[in-house]
Amino acid sequence: MKRKLKLPPGIRDMHLLIPMAKRRGISIEHSSRDLSSSSEPVESSSREIEGKMTKPISAESRPISGKIKEIEVDDPDKPSTDLRWHPKGILLRIIRLPGTIKRNWEIFYPPKTEAEQKEKQDLETLKSRTTLVKKEIHKYARQISKDLGQLGKKELIFAPDQGAVKRLKLVRFECASWDELFNKLVLKVNSDTLPDNVSLSQLALDPKYSLDLAPRVGHDIKWESDNSGCRVTIFRKGKSGIPDFVTIEELWEKFPDNRPRFALPVGIGDNSTRYWIDPTANPHLLVAGSTGGGKSNYVNSAICFWLNRGLRPEDFRLILFDLKKGLEFHSYLGLPHLYSDDTIKSGVIETLADVRPAMDRLGEILDERLELLKQTGFKNFTEYNLAMKPGKRLPAFFIFYDEWARIRLHRNIMTKANASKAVLKLASATTEDILREGVGSNHDKLLEKTEGMGKEVLKIRANQNFGVQCEEDLAEFTNLARAAGLFVVLATQYPSAEVLSGAIRVNFGQKIVMSTSQGGSQSVLGNWDAVGLNPPGRCILEDQGQNYQCQTAFITTKQITGIVERATTGKILPRLEKFDIGLEEIFEYALHNRGGSLEVKDLWEYFRQKHVGRDWIYNALREEEGKTVTVAGEKFIVRPRGHHTGRRLERF
Repeated sequence: MKRKLKLPPGIRDMHLLIPMAKRRGISIEHSSRDLSSSSEPVESSSREIEGKMTKPISAESRPISGKIKEIEVDDPDKPSTDLRWHPKGILLRIIRLPGTIKRNWEIFYPPKTEAEQKEKQDLETLKSRTTLVKKEIHKYARQISKDLGQLGKKELIFAPDQGAVKRLKLVRFECASWDELFNKLVLKVNSDTLPDNVSLSQLALDPKYSLDLAPRVGHDIKWESDNSGCRVTIFRKGKSGIPDFVTIEELWEKFPDNRPRFALPVGIGDNSTRYWIDPTANPHLLVAGSTGGGKSNYVNSAICFWLNRGLRPEDFRLILFDLKKGLEFHSYLGLPHLYSDDTIKSGVIETLADVRPAMDRLGEILDERLELLKQTGFKNFTEYNLAMKPGKRLPAFFIFYDEWARIRLHRNIMTKANASKAVLKLASATTEDILREGVGSNHDKLLEKTEGMGKEVLKIRANQNFGVQCEEDLAEFTNLARAAGLFVVLATQYPSAEVLSGAIRVNFGQKIVMSTSQGGSQSVLGNWDAVGLNPPGRCILEDQGQNYQCQTAFITTKQITGIVERATTGKILPRLEKFDIGLEEIFEYALHNRGGSLEVKDLWEYFRQKHVGRDWIYNALREEEGKTVTVAGEKFIVRPRGHHTGRRLERF
């Protein structure tokens, strides 16, 4: 098939096309051959009429003057004018219509930023959750009203004065309130609906009614009656309105950014109150609790919170005393925030033999900082950093003791025989140095040598009474450490008076106490509030003389590893920002926000932003159908889909 050449409108002669192509830098040599072989000339030239052949077509053009004129072009290979057909008029407007509509739409309705989209999604989730909460409130109100009315009728039938007492109607509630996490629900009775001579408070406060109503509602119930009226409190989770289980994501994602740099979230308490502390404002933190209470979990979550918040090694440094052979703080090895020098090798102290040298080195750092503050004329570490440029500021030091009792209760790190050998060896070495250097006649140098030997002998003696000496050093250190920007976090499983003396406790203004014995609770808090706290992670927070009960968050080993890797390498892991999601988190969300519904579509709409696949949710729920699961300490059964009902969680 021959290729046709489309000529611009108004051009009928090739002699007019060639100069036009030359001016525009267009090569038409190939096109000219096709044109000459496949098309007839429109008009015959005068030369053909006379029988003479015309000259071959060339790319040169000659003006009338007979001189060749070269036309300069920017790039001959890229013509400046496209000779192809372009749409015009109404057709061009139709083609451009989608782009015009999109531009105008974005002017009036600009695309939302990521923060605005998240806010919109949170608002939609809140509205959906509020609707479900109201439905559940109406269900509880109807059940309590019906049961209380029936119980009240039985009570009033046998009243001594039947004429003075009217029949008890169904009880109505005038208002309801609930906390953020929907752990506690409060219904206030509308007293206007009660008949005369009927005191609902007397009926409601009778333990018999509370015991009869609790199984029907499925939760613990508490009746209250005072001047403001009669109220019934329903504890949907636990018996105090405090959640039984809190994930790290729930605690961290709503922590305000305007809190101080080293502020730490502690947990969630009654009415979804979120508690936090600042160990630099009220220095030094004591974390106590028996095995399995959540002590070490909180220590790890505190370190990871600072790392996840983006604090750099220039902001704070860590020194970790881990006397469990390095098992507790093994994940932090290689972290750039760990302080190390000739004495503290890796930033993690793992053996008792390294404790004393590390504590002595901390004392030297304290003295160096105090001397620097004295020379520069500042009263404390905070004032110094505010006055200095970023490159000259001092990082805060946080010293973590994972098990202080192991240090305090250790009596002898060196036996008497070994101590005697060490003293003799030290005396021989000092004598050799004096004779070799010839300082016997130099009184000053001789005094310096003997004083150095005396200090070493004192250290050997201290090793014979290891725990007491460490306690005295720590008490002296914590007295002065705040001004120099050094802060201690002391954790122990045995908070007895022997482990935590008065000299230690007085320097720790903030305390987090998990479940412990009567002696331990009395020693730390001065009361028995921390005895038998349950479930794991429940604690008593003592801050500036006030005690608060709350639930600390649980952090997994995988989350710790991911946060440390990001802080070490600087890489943002694909699933780090939203943490790993498991079935327990999905069940928690379904109970709190979906009324127990396990519809895959609704769950995926929420968890897709946390990088959870729809197929994974579907397959995981299919495997759990008919099984009993534990969510936040309570047992539920996963009901499979029916003809008219969806998959859901029901209380077992």
